[in-house]
Amino acid sequence: MTRKNKTSIGFLVSDERLEEIDRAAKEGTWENRAAYLRHMIAAGESNVAALDPRTDNESNKSQSEYDNYVTDEDIISELIRLTQDSKKDYVTVDELAEEFVTELKSDMTDRVYRMANDNSSEVTTDKMGGYGINKNE
Repeated sequence: MTRKNKTSIGFLVSDERLEEIDRAAKEGTWENRAAYLRHMIAAGESNVAALDPRTDNESNKSQSEYDNYVTDEDIISELIRLTQDSKKDYVTVDELAEEFVTELKSDMTDRVYRMANDNSSEVTTDKMGGYGINKNE
């Protein structure tokens, strides 16, 4: 089945970022750069944002920035806890993700609350749990 409508999307990246993309495409199982970029888009916005030359290079991230990601060790620890608590050999991904999602929601709640209470931030609140962007600027 061939698609009749195709849309082209361009990425403007630095030479260094292009080298990173090419290296990642070669190290992975992708045929070429385009296949790798399609995978990145399908994988999620955070991966696409990593292509933006205005963002820091991965190698320049501090350890505290890496702490925001769920590590393999975190997943294994949670699997151990869940299987021991439930006395089951297997749990679903939804069960596994539940604790991490709860922590993420808590972190986002704290962060958006701080932004809404920061006069220099464009984030606003309706004081009833809703947040938005100040459109008056």
